[in-house]
Amino acid sequence: MAADQIVEGWDVFERWAKRFKARAAVDKRYAYCLSNANEVSYLFESSGLFDLNLNDLEYPSDAEMRIRDRISFLRDYLVDISFDGGDFHANVKKLLASQAPRACPIGYMIWLGVNDIGALQPQGTLHFRGVDTALFCKDYNDYDLASVMNIAPFEKIFARNRRGADWSRKDARAFLANLKSDLAFDGIEIETSPYYEGEEYFHGPLLAA
Repeated sequence: MAADQIVEGWDVFERWAKRFKARAAVDKRYAYCLSNANEVSYLFESSGLFDLNLNDLEYPSDAEMRIRDRISFLRDYLVDISFDGGDFHANVKKLLASQAPRACPIGYMIWLGVNDIGALQPQGTLHFRGVDTALFCKDYNDYDLASVMNIAPFEKIFARNRRGADWSRKDARAFLANLKSDLAFDGIEIETSPYYEGEEYFHGPLLAA
């Protein structure tokens, strides 16, 4: 990987972080970008399990901390994937393109959380100190979930389909298979909960495991 790609990539990220910090602190539309797994879990359980209304996500009272955590998580994630090769500058731009309020609902929205805080210990975090995080992307295959696990070990996952479309059984199984294979490639074996793999869950916009 060319050194100038690394420099350019980090320059793009630091400029984005400065803008994100300023805008997210005053723009209530950033509630989507700052939402966490606990909030989504509550909406999931209280909405008949078939619908997630993003308009019900309130702007958090602890927004300052969440903004800091969001930037810190993405910084650590980029540090981790920078060792994988490829065009780092392009990867940074692709990642950041999905983080704005207008972009989040268009792609996949994935929230990752823990059941037991402290049960799993992060291995690759330099800056992130949170207990859950979120991924927003056009294609979940672009994300390295093993890198995410190193930074923010997760035990539960909620995935909203692209543009809020219902998950088909085929697409839901493909998502779960990708999750398992991505983690297994790095030696992390998981089992998804049968409760959330029930056929009925493949007919709404939100998939949980």
